Amino acid sequence: MKIVTRQEAKALKLKRYYTGEPCHRGHYDERTLASGECITCHRIRIQGMRRKRKEVMSFLTAGTTLGVMPKKEAA
Repeated sequence: MKIVTRQEAKALKLKRYYTGEPCHRGHYDERTLASGECITCHRIRIQGMRRKRKEVMSFLTAGTTLGVMPKKEAA
């Protein structure tokens, strides 16, 4: 893969670029021009978001409401 800086990628109007250096998690992968995030980290983050959304949706469709405590009956 050809090493390209973020500035060069921006000038060439590329969506991705490769620095040849690892990201903060140690992945050697292309990075997105928009955020500078490596593609592997991006995939991991998106998978986590999908998993969390699925958990919330299953909780909501179970007939409960988020953050609402049931009312106590007066004695």
